[in-house]
Amino acid sequence: MDNSTIIDLSIDFLQLFISIAACISPLLACATALGILLWCGLRFGSILTATPILVLAIGVDDAFLMINHWQQIYQQ
Repeated sequence: MDNSTIIDLSIDFLQLFISIAACISPLLACATALGILLWCGLRFGSILTATPILVLAIGVDDAFLMINHWQQIYQQ
């Protein structure tokens, strides 16, 4: 195994870590926001059940766009 293979493996691991973090971050933000709302005494409505899915979709999409742009800058 030469050095280039080791570098390629580490970059793939980094991309995996960033992808997992991009999925976890919006979910943690949504859980925190819902927890604060419920702690303040607001009732749990039916619209709040769709909120985590929307936040995850938008957050992950934006995260992968930023990762893609970061990789394009890194390659230049």
